[in-house]
Amino acid sequence: MDFRRSPSYNLASHLNQILNKITEKEKYIVKNSQDFVSKARNLRMKRDYTLCFFDVKSLFTKIPIQFTLSAMKKKLLNDTSWQTRTKLELEDIIMLTELCMEGNYFEYKQMYFEQLEGAAMGSPISPCFSEFLMQDLEESLIPSMLSDRSMLAYFRYMDDIFSIVKRSELPKILEKHNSYHTEIQFTFETMENFKLPFLDTMIEIKDDFHLKFSIYRKPTNTDKYLDFRSNHPTCYKLSEVDTLVNRAIKICDDETLDNELTHITKVLMMNNYPKNTDPEENRQNENVFE
Repeated sequence: MDFRRSPSYNLASHLNQILNKITEKEKYIVKNSQDFVSKARNLRMKRDYTLCFFDVKSLFTKIPIQFTLSAMKKKLLNDTSWQTRTKLELEDIIMLTELCMEGNYFEYKQMYFEQLEGAAMGSPISPCFSEFLMQDLEESLIPSMLSDRSMLAYFRYMDDIFSIVKRSELPKILEKHNSYHTEIQFTFETMENFKLPFLDTMIEIKDDFHLKFSIYRKPTNTDKYLDFRSNHPTCYKLSEVDTLVNRAIKICDDETLDNELTHITKVLMMNNYPKNTDPEENRQNENVFE
């Protein structure tokens, strides 16, 4: 179902414009892999700790509506900056958000169904709504774990979490996360061979216990990009070179950057890019390779 055809789409969009700036303020959030690396680059491991990746099982489709509305109301009472963006009262916003969350229908094989639980996929308000839940969980659990040193670091992108935890405390940490709400359950992975991927970044522990960063590619990655011989504007092709190189520069360490640039060169040549492709030079003459 295309949610843009939903009766609540415009209302959900309006509520999102009011509320999303509240959820953007969370200190544990990372915007992307480059933001993550910039915040984690100076971390240092300890001998009895491990890199750990936590993930929420089906966050959108399992999110408890009434429980999250309560967390949302608490957040909006503490941060009233949303009042500068609307004339709606707090109770109006809670009521309208509840309407968007619990009044979702979809069509399948010429029959109509009501979604009985969770947030609707594709609704403009669903990501923001789930943020209220995750941030309430973090405010309840994470400060004490950081304080007692059972956890050294915590970063989250949506429902993907990177943390450095004490090995002996990992079962307790998982139990605390899973006890927050019966519908919100977590899985976890720990490092293998002192390495752990997060987003498109590979984190590795060095001999001096500092962290090393490089680009991570899933096993299913094909390294297939826009072919240079294809009938597309040259600027599109050159932007791929820019994107790959800029990502490497912003994520990789000095000791991993050369290998990544070599890989990029090899991959681009496999996609028929000239070996001496210079994005800046060729933007001035888009027909140079035509």
